Amino acid sequence: MVTEVVDGGHILYRGYENIILIGSMDQKYDSLSVEGATIKATNINGKKAYIIKPGQTKQCTLYALHYTSKDVDTIDTRTFVVRSLPNAELYWGPAGTGEKIHPSYNRLFAKYPPEVALNIQFEVQSWQATVGDTDYSGIGDLLTADFLAAIKSLSGGTSMSITANVSGPDGVVRILSGFWEKI
Repeated sequence: MVTEVVDGGHILYRGYENIILIGSMDQKYDSLSVEGATIKATNINGKKAYIIKPGQTKQCTLYALHYTSKDVDTIDTRTFVVRSLPNAELYWGPAGTGEKIHPSYNRLFAKYPPEVALNIQFEVQSWQATVGDTDYSGIGDLLTADFLAAIKSLSGGTSMSITANVSGPDGVVRILSGFWEKI
C-alpha cells in the first residue's frame, strides 16, 4: 500500500486529524480499517482520502481489506508511529523569538517555523509580560493598548519577553515563551 500522510511523513499525531491519501496497490481493496485510532473517509481535491485520529497509543496499524464471499482478506498493512504534536513557536506579529519587533505589532501568533512541514492552527488563549516593574496580561492574541504604550516608551535595543498559553487542535494547552528586541 502506498500511503502519503499529508503533513507528517510516516508519523501520525495524537489527537490530531491526520490526512492519509492511498496510492496505487497491486490488488483492489474494499475498505480500510485501523487499529489504535478512529478513521473517516473523505475527499481532498477529488482524491479519496482518510482522516485518522490516533488516541493514547504509541502506534497505529492501517489495514487494506478485500471482501470475498467467504472471507475478509488483509491485502496490505502499514504501521505508523504515533507522537504528540511538537510545540509551536510564539511570534509577535511577523517576528519570531529572538528577532526585533516594531511597537506597531499588536498580535501574538503560535505556529511552526517554515522548516516544520506541518500546517496546523494554534490559538493564543492568554498572555502575560512584564515591562519594568509593571505586569501586563491579556486574553486572546491581541496585545493590550497599555502594554503597547509601555513598549513604545522603551529605548531601542531593549529586550522583553512574553509567555502565552496556547491551545492546539489536539486539545493540549502549551505554555510558550519568546523574547524580542525593540527596534
